[in-house]
Amino acid sequence: MKSRLRLLLAPLALLSSPALAQIDVDALPPPDPVDAEIRNIVAHGPQGIDIAPDRRANLSGCEGTTALGVLQAIQSCWPVLETYRANAPLVAAMDAWMQLPPAGQTVAGPESRTAVAAAEHVIAQASPRLYPAQDVPLMIAHMALAMIDGAQGNLESKIAHFTTARQIHASSRITDDKFTGGGDDIDRQIAEARAEQARREASGKK
Repeated sequence: MKSRLRLLLAPLALLSSPALAQIDVDALPPPDPVDAEIRNIVAHGPQGIDIAPDRRANLSGCEGTTALGVLQAIQSCWPVLETYRANAPLVAAMDAWMQLPPAGQTVAGPESRTAVAAAEHVIAQASPRLYPAQDVPLMIAHMALAMIDGAQGNLESKIAHFTTARQIHASSRITDDKFTGGGDDIDRQIAEARAEQARREASGKK
């Protein structure tokens, strides 16, 4: 994946490719404080961020599309903050799942069930994509489901979730080039899954 996407959305990059799981996210050099803060929130949750109850109905800060706008939305928009709070257990669950040996990832064990439930919660929280900043956790959720489904042999579902992630990426209102530059890697994941599906179908005909 292009490094500019990895720097802003390191957990998203890690989810997109098992090979990237060996990268020490915290060792990646932050390009600037805003990107570093978003990366930290995506990886560890919006720790210490809250919105007073009497301000939660104020949605004026929800529409940010730049990196700074996304960060401000997390800090001031209740629906967005709730989405990033839901994302933190997903990232933790995916980390636990990726620590399993390959054989453990191919079965529906407690780690995968926890991750699937967390991903489905994020999807429910982020739909119907009312605010741009929600697209980041929503993509992570679909890419997580794609990884789990692929490991368990469900290539159709893997392709479907990666395709959904790509559609979210393509239609997102987020304009920061560190986000918009990552579509090629998702396309590669889709192409690789389709190629594997074709190989399986060809092998089954023999």
